[in-house]
Amino acid sequence: IFFKDKTQSLIGPFTERQIQEWYRKGWFENSFPFYFTERGLSPSDEKSSGISLDYLRSLNGVGCPFFKIDEKEEREFEKKRRERKEKLESIEKEIAELHLQCDAVFCLEKTI
Repeated sequence: IFFKDKTQSLIGPFTERQIQEWYRKGWFENSFPFYFTERGLSPSDEKSSGISLDYLRSLNGVGCPFFKIDEKEEREFEKKRRERKEKLESIEKEIAELHLQCDAVFCLEKTI
């Protein structure tokens, strides 16, 4: 990843992790354009407007705007999310059943 600073100097390349760490420390301004290239090559067209920080946030979220999740990772994430949701629903159902059983036992104890 490259970016242009306040003086419009092209700086880089840096890894996503490096850029993300600096982002967390608040080093970037919204006006800084970012350039993503393959294998650390310099951007082919330095006159390009680049990608704004706001746009990256809208694509990838405010927490990690520089980490792009590919489709395979997204599918795996969604699958795990569904599995966790199903497991949670199953546990909640078991808790509800145990609650009913406890209520029944409590009622029996009152009658004895």
